[in-house]
Amino acid sequence: MIYVHEETIPRLVYKRLEYPHPYAISANLIDSPTTAWLHYHTGAIKSYLPEPYPVTRHGRSPPTWKPSHLPPHPDDERYQNFEWEPTVDTSLINSAIKSDKALYHDFDLPPFPGHRWLPLSQNSTSLLHTPMSRITADPWGPGVHSWALSAQQHYSLLENIESNTLHSYWVAPIPPLGDGLWNMQYTRYNLNFIAVWGRDVVAGAHVRRISGPKKYTPEDPEWNNGLGNAWGNGIVSEMHDDEKNITADMPRAMGRPMVIDVQALAAHFHFHDQEVGMQMTDLLDRWRAYANDRVCAPRNRKGVPGQVGGKGWTERNGGQGWWQCPWVKDSVVATGMKP
Repeated sequence: MIYVHEETIPRLVYKRLEYPHPYAISANLIDSPTTAWLHYHTGAIKSYLPEPYPVTRHGRSPPTWKPSHLPPHPDDERYQNFEWEPTVDTSLINSAIKSDKALYHDFDLPPFPGHRWLPLSQNSTSLLHTPMSRITADPWGPGVHSWALSAQQHYSLLENIESNTLHSYWVAPIPPLGDGLWNMQYTRYNLNFIAVWGRDVVAGAHVRRISGPKKYTPEDPEWNNGLGNAWGNGIVSEMHDDEKNITADMPRAMGRPMVIDVQALAAHFHFHDQEVGMQMTDLLDRWRAYANDRVCAPRNRKGVPGQVGGKGWTERNGGQGWWQCPWVKDSVVATGMKP
């Protein structure tokens, strides 16, 4: 986790005490396929694309996390006209990126280490040219595999923080109009930031485990063994999948769904398949700069390695940006990129 809103932990504690029925209460995750799909449709996702080439930097200056200081994308005008035929498929995806295969091809590797994502003019169609236009709620879809979707979500979050529009992530009515909870209806959700009672985890351990997928029916003896006797149904959970166990199977067995507190925001940095691409963005620098500006006491501020030397760019306000990527692993260099 790279960002936790200051009210997230108090909210989760309060909701856990105030609402005993849900099996678990999760934070509203940024960079989780399920909620990313919701955020895309509530206006939380902004139009960004990676900058195509680096700009030589002269001098040094403190880094900034604020997207308002970014220049527009150099190809911004290219994405302002509705000159392409939208693709509508059975997944209800409407995107200028024709397929997931095209997404993975076009955003295979970042343009260069330490690159930024630059904004497009916000109009009614510019978002459809960006990677997030391919998002689905599928837990194994592009939202978990493509680093580009993760990067766009983080830049969107930084913009929403700066513009004080975090309410765009609230996907359910909040008090006094509602309880601010999104019911997952016994479907899988990422197990990154939850409030759950230990006694409920122990109780959920009665869910029968198997070493591989198998569907049981009332005719099978397993239906009445273990879980069947405990909960009166035939739910069987795969033992190797703790995330599915805790967010879907155990809640369903107990008849107590997992819910999301829509105001409790937290950001997940990346999934495994997104690691290389995300490490080659400037986002860790930006989050360090955010921490120094908004969170850390002066004696505890974090150093940002790239503010000394290297390549960079001119920000919109005339100041200098920064370039750095000291955490890039050898495996990244082996892909053919040259830091």
